[in-house]
Order: sequence, then C-alpha cells, then structure tokens
Amino acid sequence: MSADDIIEFCLKSESLKRLPRTGWILAGEDYSGCEKIASHCWGTSVIALLLALQLRFEGKSVDLERLLTMAILHDLPESIVSDIPYRAVELGGIAMKSAKKETERVAAKQILTPLGALGESLSKALEEFEGPDTLEAKIAVASDRLDMLAHAVSMENRGFPPQNLERFFEHVESEINSLHLDLAQELFSELFRLHKTRLGSPKKSR
Repeated sequence: MSADDIIEFCLKSESLKRLPRTGWILAGEDYSGCEKIASHCWGTSVIALLLALQLRFEGKSVDLERLLTMAILHDLPESIVSDIPYRAVELGGIAMKSAKKETERVAAKQILTPLGALGESLSKALEEFEGPDTLEAKIAVASDRLDMLAHAVSMENRGFPPQNLERFFEHVESEINSLHLDLAQELFSELFRLHKTRLGSPKKSR
C-alpha cells in the first residue's frame, strides 16, 4: 500500500462529509441542515468507545481496535452508493434487503481492494459488523442505532416534530433487545423516554 493508495482512499471517502442521511430528509428535515453520513459515523464511534470502556471497567474483554474500525467504517460503502433509507428496504422486502447488502459489499470491495492486505483486513471488519456475532460487532451495531436515536432526540430538542420520528424508535427497539447488551438497552430506554416526553409536549415552531 502506497501513499497514493491512502490518498485515493481518503478522497473517495470525502463524499461521506457531504452526503446526507436520507431517512431524516424523508421525515421532513431540510436538506441544508440534514445530518451527514460522516457525522453519524463520528457519533457511532463515540458511543461505541464509551460502551466499550464501561464494559472493560466491568471486567469484560473488548477489542477496541476492531470495535472502532467497525464503528468508523460501517457506512463506508455509502461513499459511492449513498444512504439507502430504511423505508426503501422495508418496502422492498427480502429482495431489497438482499440487494442492498450485496450492493454495499461490492462497493466496499471496490474501495478497499487498492489497499491490499490492509483492505482485506478492513473488509473482514465490515463483514463482522454485518453478523453481528461477536461482542465487538454487537457493540458497534448498538452504537449505530443509538446514535441515530440520539440525533432524533437532538432534532426534537430543536423543535422538529417528534411524531415524524416515531418510526425510528419503533424499529430499533427489537434490534437493541436482540443484542443482549444491558447498557445499550438502558440507553435506548432513556432516549425513548425523552422522545415520548417530546411527543406529549406542545409543538414548537421551527
């Protein structure tokens, strides 16, 4: 892997700083103020780090390098295929879900292959994230979902209509529970409580 390879990788992933998270746009957020994919990856990584450090404090063994690799890069394929919203996958059913997964796998391979052995290692991390079977993958997936909900609450705090975001909370609850991470479930419960509080509050003008 050469300096040119690293620069090319960085330039390809630059688009993540500009591409929006389309689910928010479909919920009614303005394009100009919409969260970018790279911002979400940052939030995911911070939550993953905090969860991992707490689990380590409790005596669990967590590989931080693997975990943060997954958290940082989990949306890397979107740098060339963009963010395919959950609603589209939901409407398309199993066929759409399978097509999305394959499209993102091919995209990741295209981006990472020029990095040689390092690219292969990073590809394995993305495959691990898709499991998710390992503790690190479960933390990364939980952090991905929790950052989405944290951003939803942040939007609500700025006056965004909470009823427009109800479905984000609804489809995440079962995913979080299936990971069997107590702290992640606690975080979900608190974010959900904040959301429900907003649902019961008078509407703010935006």
